[in-house]
Amino acid sequence: MNLNRRSSIRGVSLIEVMVAVLVLSIGLLGMASLMGVSLRNTQSANYRTQAANLAYEFVDTARANILNVGVFARTNWTTPSCDPAVAPTYSCGSGADSATCDRDRIVDHVCRTLPNGSLRAAIVPDGTDPTRLMATVDVCWTDDRSETSGDCNSALANPDDSNSFTVFRLETEL
Repeated sequence: MNLNRRSSIRGVSLIEVMVAVLVLSIGLLGMASLMGVSLRNTQSANYRTQAANLAYEFVDTARANILNVGVFARTNWTTPSCDPAVAPTYSCGSGADSATCDRDRIVDHVCRTLPNGSLRAAIVPDGTDPTRLMATVDVCWTDDRSETSGDCNSALANPDDSNSFTVFRLETEL
């Protein structure tokens, strides 16, 4: 047996294995944290997309009911009081009843789609041409990326403030 050859063969020491496991675990923890942040940001982007779609749906429905557009104006935020476990029922008639039903359907959709979702809208004549109507639709919801304080009005007044409510605003001509 050659003793020189035996001494030249070396294995991995326990300390080297522990260091490798430590480096690997720190990397995996960093990846897990990154995944959590990524999921929260993706959910927030999804809410913003849903809010934009709902605001455009509200405006399009108001345009379709232009003769009864007054029922779409909401000076106060709607109350997010829908029960997601109960299916909504709508019995729409014609004329102003149909417009009211369409408005309530969209308000209910905002409540069901966005967490604590609420909506308000202003429909006013354009200052330069009173025959043109201008619509401002605000959709508000809670967003878990931030702190848990504030309300829809404070989120609209200070959009850079880190509160839990996010507001999407759409301004357009009807």
